[in-house]
Amino acid sequence: MANRYDGIDFPDAQCRLLVVSGLPAATNLQERFLLSRMGARLLLNDRIRTRVVQTVGRCTRSTTDYSAVIALGEDLLTYFNKQENRRFLHPELQAEISFGLEQSRTAHDMLENLKLFYHRGEEWQQAENEIRRLRSGATQSTLPSLANLAAAVPHEIDYQYALWDGNAAGALEAARKVLTELKDPDLRGYRALWSYLAGSAAATLKREG
Repeated sequence: MANRYDGIDFPDAQCRLLVVSGLPAATNLQERFLLSRMGARLLLNDRIRTRVVQTVGRCTRSTTDYSAVIALGEDLLTYFNKQENRRFLHPELQAEISFGLEQSRTAHDMLENLKLFYHRGEEWQQAENEIRRLRSGATQSTLPSLANLAAAVPHEIDYQYALWDGNAAGALEAARKVLTELKDPDLRGYRALWSYLAGSAAATLKREG
């Protein structure tokens, strides 16, 4: 189902092969605007990471469950290929992706690995051991600027409530507080949006006299 990344589970033998096509980046008009016009990809990185994790986990709902995952699409493969993206994922997922990238260079490699995976024999146990080794050496990093974004959230909510109440002065004050929290230079695209929203509130306040 398009743009549906949670709430659909296929545990145990219901599904042993998951095909994921494309990176779940912008899924609505607002997100597309932020990505394509505001240069605010950093703002959506946490959502993208969450969707990726939710997507690949649809068929593994317990510690004993298993499923193969085939990734399709240039944007998704580029995302997985970059260590700068993988380091924000759980160590287990980092290890599985690293192993998959290394062992599936060709279509023949992929098919052979799938056979071993489904057979669950001694050869695949060796692969499991390698994944555990990779996992033990991986650590999960925190996405940059999350602290800035989290600090801005209460003021963003205050801005919305002020607008609904017709309180332009309150909206302007809340927007200024949002801008104060968005300190990271990588958030400049998002700052530009909030500068516009602050200006809109100021213009409304001026019209109201």
